[in-house]
Order: sequence, then C-alpha cells, then structure tokens
Amino acid sequence: MPGQKKTQKFRDLLNSSDLEFLIEAHNGISAKIAEETGFKGLWAGGLAISAQYGLEK
Repeated sequence: MPGQKKTQKFRDLLNSSDLEFLIEAHNGISAKIAEETGFKGLWAGGLAISAQYGLEK
C-alpha cells in the first residue's frame, strides 16, 4: 500500500500466508540491489556489518 510505514509493511509480510524471500544486506549497495531485484524485505545483522569493517561482533 502506498504511504504505508515500513514497519507496517514488514509486519504484514511476516503475517502473510504467501511465501516471500528476504535477504541480508550489509551495506547500502547490497540493499539497493536487493530492492531492485524484487526482494520484499531485508535485514542487516551485526556479524555481517562487523565483518565488512574487519571487526569482531
């Protein structure tokens, strides 16, 4: 729905009976690629972000 908050869109996605695929995005580029290829949602985990910068989680 246009104008719907992202949090509500995510909640609706989780509550849906449809099968959807989410992907991990560890930076802005991977998030943009995920969006452009049609993923319905993404997450950013601490391990992936830490690894990107060569840090321990």
